[in-house]
Amino acid sequence: MTALLTTLTDVAKRLVRHVVHDYRLNWIFASDATGPVPKLPEEIDFAPLDDTALQRIATTTDPQFRKVLGYERIGASGFLLSKHGEPLSAAHFVDQSLYENATIWPLGPDEAALLNVVTLDAAQGYGYAPILIAHATAAMLSPRYRRAIAFIWWNHRASLCAFTRAGWHRIGFSIGIVGKNGAVRHVHIPVPKISRRRAGLR
Repeated sequence: MTALLTTLTDVAKRLVRHVVHDYRLNWIFASDATGPVPKLPEEIDFAPLDDTALQRIATTTDPQFRKVLGYERIGASGFLLSKHGEPLSAAHFVDQSLYENATIWPLGPDEAALLNVVTLDAAQGYGYAPILIAHATAAMLSPRYRRAIAFIWWNHRASLCAFTRAGWHRIGFSIGIVGKNGAVRHVHIPVPKISRRRAGLR
């Protein structure tokens, strides 16, 4: 029986490879920023990104952190945690006018999407990301937007943990299939509130 199941699984995988070129699996998180915002650690500042901070980011040797500049160029709203003026962690939001991921999950006119959260490599491991997410969400939503959403790769544990610690909760799951012909199909699966509570999902 085990050998048969292994054979059937291998056959199924081969069939999938003939049809599917790539796939994208994302949890959809949301927040209305109604919960308490965590206190900032000593010597840590939170503020919208400004020209001075962007100039410092442009000179960092961390290539991932420098990608912050790209979100600024498209007009996203950026926020920053810093220490003594040195950037630590940044986040960017867009509204419906700049949102290009409606196939992954739609965005309403009264919603904002958190597209990017990045922490300087040397500053990782100190819990800055959830602090930034919570403060940035509160600053972005009040008073203009009702809710913020974000999509997170389904098994990226660090991101899932950071958003949960920031008070966000799962509202859905997005499945994207890229066919061999390049066609993309998406399936949106809402997570019912009752199911979230029973499953212990945040």
